[in-house]
Amino acid sequence: MKANKADLKQEPDVSDDFKGKCPHVKDPFANCYCTSLRSTNVAKMIYFCGGKYEECEIYNKEHKKDENK
Repeated sequence: MKANKADLKQEPDVSDDFKGKCPHVKDPFANCYCTSLRSTNVAKMIYFCGGKYEECEIYNKEHKKDENK
């Protein structure tokens, strides 16, 4: 079966793929681990962005800024 052009333009629904992940992966802060994929950040990105974001220093620092506004 051949896909039509309308099907090719639609982005796949990946919302289930992000359940439990850091809510900022799709729209990260400038200093997030996922914005700079260096070898020194990969393990932190997997750990924090992959589900332990509430333990992330960057996540907590940025959310404290939002609370102080």
